[in-house]
Amino acid sequence: MALGSQLTFLSALSERELRLVMRAFSARVRKILVRPKSFSSGLSHFARKSIHANVALSRLALNSGAPRTFRGMEAYTYEEAIGSEHFRILVLYNARQHEPLRCSLETLAINTEASNENAYEALSYVWGSTEGMQHIICDGRRLPITQDLETALRHFRDESVSRRLWIDQICINQGDLDERSAQIRNMGNIYRSAKRVVVWLGEESESSDRAIKFTQELTEAITAFERSYPGALILRSDFGKPLKPTNYSLPPVDGDEWVELTDFASRKWFTRLWIVQEAALNENVTLQCGGSFLSWMLFEQLSGQIGRHPSLALQVFEERRPGIALASLISFLKDAPDGTWQLEDVVDVLASQQASDPRDYIYAALSHASESDAQLVIPDYKRSTASVYTDFTRLMLELGRKHILKGVEFNVINSAIAVPSWVLDWTTTYSLAVIEGRERMNDQVFTASGSCPESWTFTNNGTILRVKGRQVDRLLTFGDPWPTFAYNGESKDYDVETQRQCAMLQCLRTAWELASSCKSDSDAEPSVASLCLTCCRENCHQEGSDTLEDIFEVFFKFYEGLRMDLDLDAALAVPGTIPGIYSRWLEMRRSVQLWIWAWSSRLSKPQAGIGSLVRRNRTGQLREKIDRLFHKYYIPQLLGNKISKTQNGYLANVPKVCEEGDIVAILYGWNVPFILRPVATGYLLVGDCYVHSIMHGEVIKEDIGVEQDFDIV
Repeated sequence: MALGSQLTFLSALSERELRLVMRAFSARVRKILVRPKSFSSGLSHFARKSIHANVALSRLALNSGAPRTFRGMEAYTYEEAIGSEHFRILVLYNARQHEPLRCSLETLAINTEASNENAYEALSYVWGSTEGMQHIICDGRRLPITQDLETALRHFRDESVSRRLWIDQICINQGDLDERSAQIRNMGNIYRSAKRVVVWLGEESESSDRAIKFTQELTEAITAFERSYPGALILRSDFGKPLKPTNYSLPPVDGDEWVELTDFASRKWFTRLWIVQEAALNENVTLQCGGSFLSWMLFEQLSGQIGRHPSLALQVFEERRPGIALASLISFLKDAPDGTWQLEDVVDVLASQQASDPRDYIYAALSHASESDAQLVIPDYKRSTASVYTDFTRLMLELGRKHILKGVEFNVINSAIAVPSWVLDWTTTYSLAVIEGRERMNDQVFTASGSCPESWTFTNNGTILRVKGRQVDRLLTFGDPWPTFAYNGESKDYDVETQRQCAMLQCLRTAWELASSCKSDSDAEPSVASLCLTCCRENCHQEGSDTLEDIFEVFFKFYEGLRMDLDLDAALAVPGTIPGIYSRWLEMRRSVQLWIWAWSSRLSKPQAGIGSLVRRNRTGQLREKIDRLFHKYYIPQLLGNKISKTQNGYLANVPKVCEEGDIVAILYGWNVPFILRPVATGYLLVGDCYVHSIMHGEVIKEDIGVEQDFDIV
C-alpha cells in the first residue's frame, strides 16, 4: 500500500484501533531486532523507514482533529515579555519517538557566562507553511509550531537525555512585536554564544545521502590536487578520469553525482535570509539532513574550490545553486577588511537571499555590521516597509555614503511599494537587477563630476532628493540586452545551449554596430577599444589584471568561439550576423596595440608588457582561458545591462530598463554618471551608467551642459 493510502487509512481509525496498530508496529520492530546477523544488511533501511513511520503515526495520534493528548489542555501563553537584556532557552525533554514532544522554557541574561549548565545549541531551519500546525507541550500547556519544526524536533530529541536549544519560533513570542524587535538585536550574540549551530535541511533522501558522501570525497580529492599542483586548474577534459594525485575518478560532466549535489545545494534552507547570520557567526556549524550530517566548514571549502576552478563553476554550477552561492556569501562576510563591514554593504550582499518580511533585509544585516553601524537602526516591526526603506536610504546619504545610490535600479517600473525612485527597494530590485555573478561598477576609478563639490538636500518632508549637476546627453538607440539566463543545470539539451549562444552573439553584434558609429576619445582610438572598455566598464584596474591587449583580444576570441560553436545554420539564423568582425579585429590589431600604450597611463597600476594571449597559451586550455577571462572582465559588467548610443554619439553601458529619451546626468559629488527619466514632477532615478569618454571629468573640463538642480522623486 502507498504511504499516502496508508496515512489515509490510519487517519480514519478510532483511537483504540490506532493504539492497536502502533502496538503491532512496535512488536514488528522487536521481532526484526532479534533476528540473526544475516538480516542486518536491511536493518538500516528499515530503521530509517521506522522513524518516518513513527513520525507519521505520532502526528495522526497527537495532532489530528482534537486528539486526547491535548483535550482540555490550556493554550500556552508567554507570561511576560523579555527585553534585549534576556533571551529564552528551550529544554527539549527526552522521550521515545512516538511520544508527544514536551519542553520547558527558561530565561537567561544575554551576558550569562558560558558553562556546562547553561550551554545550548542554536537551531537554524526553514519555518515552512503555517497551515497544518502541530503542537508541542510547553510547561504543561499546548504551544502550536509549524510542521517542519515538529519534524526537526522529533529527529533532534534523544531518548535518554534532554537537549537545550534556542529556536526562534518558540523562544521569541512571535505575537509580541515589541519583543520581536528587541530580540532581533540579540540574535547575533545568541548564535555566537551557542556551543553549536545545527542546520535542519529537512528529511533525507537516497540522493541527499549520496550528495553528502560525494561532497566529502570531492573536497578531499580537490584538496589533494591543489596541494600537489599549486595554481593548476581542473579542466573539462579531466571529467570522467582519475584526478591526480589521488585515484578518485572525477564523474563525467553529465554524471548523476553533479545533479544530486546541485539538488542538495538547492534545498530551501540555502535561499533564506536569516540563515546567513546563523551559519556565519559560529565556528561550529553542522548540516543535518534527516539522520545524515555534514560539516558546514567542509561545504564552504567545496564552494571555494568550485570558485577557483572555472570548469566546475561554469560547466556544472552554471546557475550558481543557492547552497554554493550562500557559502561564497558567508566566506565574503567573514573576510571583512577590518573585521566588520559597513551596514549598507552587508544589506547589499544579503539582498540575494529570500525573506518573508521585506523589512528583514535591513534588520538581518545588523549582526554582521560594525558595532557603531549596528546602533544606527533600531528594528521596529510596527513601521511600514516603505518608511523603513526610505529612512534607511536617507540615513546612508546623510552619513556621506553616497555610493548607496548605485543599487537603485528597476524601481522605476517594478517597485511594489510607494517609495521615491532614489530609495532602494529590496522587494523588487534584487529579484531583477542583481543576477548572480553580476558586479557593481567600481566607481573608485572614475571622477565623472571632477572636483565639483557635492550639493544636495532633501525637500518635501524628505521625499524629494534635490541634487545639483548637469544634463550632458540623452539616450538614443540601443543594442540587445545581455541575456540573463544561463545553461540549465538539469538539462544538457543542445537547443537550450544554442539559444543562449545565439542571444550572446546577437548582443555582441548589435553592440559592435553601435560602436562603429560612435565617438572615441580621439582619432587615434579605434572603435574596438571603446567597445571593449564600455562592455567591461573599464574593469581592468583590479590587482593582478591581465594586459589590456589580452582583455581586448579575449572579447573577440569569445565572439569567434560562439560562432564556431554554433552550427552554420544557427549562426546565420541570427539576423545581420557579421562574419568578418574577427577579421576586422586582426586588421586593426596594430593600431589597438599602439593606443593601449597611451591609454594605460590612466591606470593606477602600470600594465605589464603586451603579451599575446595566443602566444602565451597554445595548449588545449586556450578556449577555457578565453571563457574564464570573458567571465572575469565582461559578463559581470554586462548582466542586466545593454549597450546604447547617445544623442551626442557616445557609447554607453546602461541598465536594460532604460528608454529612448532618458537623460545622462552628472551629479556633483558622485563619481559616475546617472540615468534620469523626466516626469511631470521632476526626475525618476533609473540607475548609474558608464558613458565612454565622460568618465574622467571631461564634462567639467570642457564645460559641457548647463548646471541645474534635479528634483529626484
